[in-house]
Amino acid sequence: MFSSDSFSRYAAAWRGWSAEERAGFRQGRDAFLRGREAQKEKRYDEAREAYAAALAAAEPLGDLIGVAQAEQALGDLAVGAGRLEEAVQRHERARDIFAALRHQAMLRSCRALGFVHEKLGDLAAARINLERMLEAAREARHDSDTLAVRATLARLCRELGDEEAAEGYEREEEETEKGE
Repeated sequence: MFSSDSFSRYAAAWRGWSAEERAGFRQGRDAFLRGREAQKEKRYDEAREAYAAALAAAEPLGDLIGVAQAEQALGDLAVGAGRLEEAVQRHERARDIFAALRHQAMLRSCRALGFVHEKLGDLAAARINLERMLEAAREARHDSDTLAVRATLARLCRELGDEEAAEGYEREEEETEKGE
């Protein structure tokens, strides 16, 4: 999943930007970094404003990574503020862009979507997103990141009445713990 030329084509597009577009890119990147700093310091309103500015700078440039990063950060803030529908929209957009670019940050949005959909009571959607994360993590050889996800999937599958899948995830979890 993460070895496509989509990312290379995206990076090559940057070289074609004008000096003004590159300056806009840098402004967006600076806004994103301000948002991260504000978020670390628990100044969430300031972080939200900075991430929104980063998104506004990235969109007209077609800066897909900038858009996805800003959407993901805004999605995280929405989760923390209990704005779950907004979190779903933002993380879905980030997930889809990162997936198209074959970028591993997609894993984070899939995991967030699993959490949010479970909070919303949509266990089937939670399962779909966590299974997508698990598949992408396997492909990227990030198996160590998936132990807790398998446990969650086993629980969700059991709650959805899919005992066979639940047992399969539990077996995978045991095998991973043993290092097989």
